[in-house]
Amino acid sequence: MRTSGESGVITLFVVLGAGIFALGTALTLATGILSEVRKSGNTAQGDRMFYAAEANLSEGRYQYLNNDTYSGALSAGLFNSASSSDITVSDIGWPYVQVRGSASGGDTIRATVHTLTVFPEGQAFNHAVYSENDLTVGGSAQINGSIFANNGIDFTGSNAEINGDAYSPDDIDDQHDNVNGESFEGVDPISPPTIDSTPYLAQATADGTVFASGAALESYLNNQTRSGVLYQATSDDVHISGSNTELTGSLVSFGNTRIQGGTFSGTDEYAAVVIYGDLEISGGTTINGVVYATGSVAFGSGNNTVNGTIIAAGGVSAASLTGNTTINYDPDLATVWPDLTGLNTTSTEEPKVIYWGEE
Repeated sequence: MRTSGESGVITLFVVLGAGIFALGTALTLATGILSEVRKSGNTAQGDRMFYAAEANLSEGRYQYLNNDTYSGALSAGLFNSASSSDITVSDIGWPYVQVRGSASGGDTIRATVHTLTVFPEGQAFNHAVYSENDLTVGGSAQINGSIFANNGIDFTGSNAEINGDAYSPDDIDDQHDNVNGESFEGVDPISPPTIDSTPYLAQATADGTVFASGAALESYLNNQTRSGVLYQATSDDVHISGSNTELTGSLVSFGNTRIQGGTFSGTDEYAAVVIYGDLEISGGTTINGVVYATGSVAFGSGNNTVNGTIIAAGGVSAASLTGNTTINYDPDLATVWPDLTGLNTTSTEEPKVIYWGEE
C-alpha cells in the first residue's frame, strides 16, 4: 500500500511528464509552422520574381516590336521587390529572335523566355502540305508529316492516312479518323510565303535554258535527262510527260502545268518545282524537294511521290491529294528553308511568339 508521500511523488512525475510531452508537442508544432511559414515565404518570393521576370519579358518584347535594333537593357523599374532585373534580346539565327526577362531578389532568381519569328510565313515549311485556302485529301493518299490549310481540311473516304497532325483555323472534317496524330482547329492562320522568280531566271539565262513557249520546254525535257534551271517565261500551258524524264535542278513555269511521270530533284537551295499557276501531278511522278505553286495543286492517278513539302500559295490556291499519292515530309526543311533561293523574306506580319519557356 502506497503512502500519501509516494502518491504525491508519482503525481508529480506524471504532471512533469505530461508537461514535457506538451512542451515537445508545442515545439514540434511551432517548428512545423515556422517551416511552413518559411516555405510559404519562399514560394511567395519565387512567385514575385516570376511575375517580375514576366514583366521584363513583356517589356523586352514590346520594345523589340517597336524597334528591331533593341537588344535589351537593365530594367528601368524594379517590380515586386526585385533587387535586380534584366532584359536581353538575342538573334539566334534568322528568322528567330530570343527575348529573355529575368529578376532576382534574396536567394531567388527567375527568368522567362520567348522565341519570336520575324517571318511567320516561314511556318508553312514546317508541314508536309500547306494550303493557303482549303485542302482535300482522298483516295489512298498517305502523308507522312503534318498538314495545314487556312480554310479547312476535308477527307473524302476512309483510305487516306495522315501520319502526323492536322492544323487549320477553320474546320477539320476527320469523321473517318484519317488523322493518326491530333487535329487542331482554330489555330492562327499562316500567310503564304512567296518565291521570286528573278534568281531562277538569272540562272536559266546563264545556262541557256530559258524557253519562249510551253512547247519548246516540252520538246527539250520530255523523256530526257536534264540538269539546271529550266525556265518557261510565258503563260502557255505546259505538259511534261514520260517515265524517263529526269531533271536535276528546278522547273519554273508561268503557265498551268501538268507533270505526268518522271523524276524531278531540287539542288542546292533551289525549289524542285515552281509554278506560277495551277499544278497537276499524275502518272507516277517523283519529286524530291520543295513544290511551290501560286494556284491549285492536284494529284491524279498513278503512284506519285513527293519527298519534301508542298506549298500551295496564292489567292486561288487549294490542294487536292487523291490517288496513290505519298508525301514524305523532309525534316531538314525545318532548318534549311530560310536559304531557299528566291524566298521573299519581307514579312507582311508582325513577329510572332512560337515558344515560351522558363529557365
